[in-house]
Amino acid sequence: MKFVAGLVASGLATLAAASTAAIYELNNIAPSGPVLEVSPDQARLGLALALGVSRFYKLNVQGDSDTTIGMLEQFGSEEHRVGVSPEDDSRFLLSVAGLEPGDVDGLNAPLMVMKNAPSTESTGLLMRELAEEKAETMSTSLQEVASLDSSFCLAAPAIRDAESYISNYKTTNYNTWSLGRTSNIITKEIVKTFSPDRSEDRRFVSEYLLFKGFTDKIIPQLSDEKHTTFCHLTGLQELTSAYGEDSKQALLAHSLYEALLRKLSGGNIKTTLLLTPGVSGKAAFTIQPHPKRAHEAVSSGVPEVQKKPPATPKPAPIGKGTRYEKCYDNEESCNNSTASCSGHGKCRKSGKECWSCTCKPTVLQSDEQHKSTTYWAGYACQKKDISVPFNLFLVFSIVIVLVVAWAVSLLASIGETELPSVLSAGVAPPKRA
Repeated sequence: MKFVAGLVASGLATLAAASTAAIYELNNIAPSGPVLEVSPDQARLGLALALGVSRFYKLNVQGDSDTTIGMLEQFGSEEHRVGVSPEDDSRFLLSVAGLEPGDVDGLNAPLMVMKNAPSTESTGLLMRELAEEKAETMSTSLQEVASLDSSFCLAAPAIRDAESYISNYKTTNYNTWSLGRTSNIITKEIVKTFSPDRSEDRRFVSEYLLFKGFTDKIIPQLSDEKHTTFCHLTGLQELTSAYGEDSKQALLAHSLYEALLRKLSGGNIKTTLLLTPGVSGKAAFTIQPHPKRAHEAVSSGVPEVQKKPPATPKPAPIGKGTRYEKCYDNEESCNNSTASCSGHGKCRKSGKECWSCTCKPTVLQSDEQHKSTTYWAGYACQKKDISVPFNLFLVFSIVIVLVVAWAVSLLASIGETELPSVLSAGVAPPKRA
């Protein structure tokens, strides 16, 4: 294994044998002081603080150890908190099973390490719980951008056309790989190492394309809008379990994921990374809920959060029969009634006590030279705006009709114009019989 830094090398070597998980902040300055060693409960509380959803839990700071207090101070600082107000930046929370501290070169030291790492299933349930709590805090809907067996990516609020874009991106490159061809995404090494005939390979390549598409295309778009996204990836763990840590498949898979993690580390979107060894142990993320939000723990050990009743009734699914209003009383009712402007815009205050959707165009760029832009219209941004191409077509059609009519009239007038007097004087009159 490659170790992160000299300061924590000896500590991480000792922890590696005990199924250690770690939490990193990829885009922040390297933390000062020793790395915090926490329990899964304390780690969950730290993530809740970083996401601005700590109101769902009872902190119970009094009587806790110095470790917990230090964690609260570290995550409670302004540079780690996110999602508390609409002005906060976007955030990407990523969980990768099958990697341990020190497996990825070039990362800062972790903020926290867990000696008794929770199982992969428990980590996935934790990610979904945090996503649901974040969506409730933002009073918006939770979008499932992509799902693949036990892996998934979620977003709150919805990202415009993210589902279809990721699906098309993954399908196109997957077909290229399955046919044994190469591209700028599917390299010769991928084609040579992974076979479409093996289920483990098909599973990993599908997840890798999902992860790469999300990293290359979706994450850069978050800088313009305020989104919190969540991804939980288990394909690397499953591939390593099938072939072994020293197999060529596992080594290539590690290098592919390490490259994407280093790219995220150099980006401008705040990214919180949770690395877990992918064990199937009994450890789980459990924490005492806030008294005002008491709920029972599910069998997996991850508490099921009791949601507050919405302020306004949930809207009917968007369809041809759905009616929308031009104005809404507040931002929440606007988002609820229009499904966050159908994911194609944002609710803004357009007048006194009037909230309405402001539509934004969707730009899809397949490569550096080709991109397509889709414009949206309607009170909920639910319709494609074809007014510009329609007007161009209408004006062009009218011009063509006028030109054709003018040309026909010119042809019809040939031979009808009388000759000038000078020419007609030299024409002999017809002979009389």
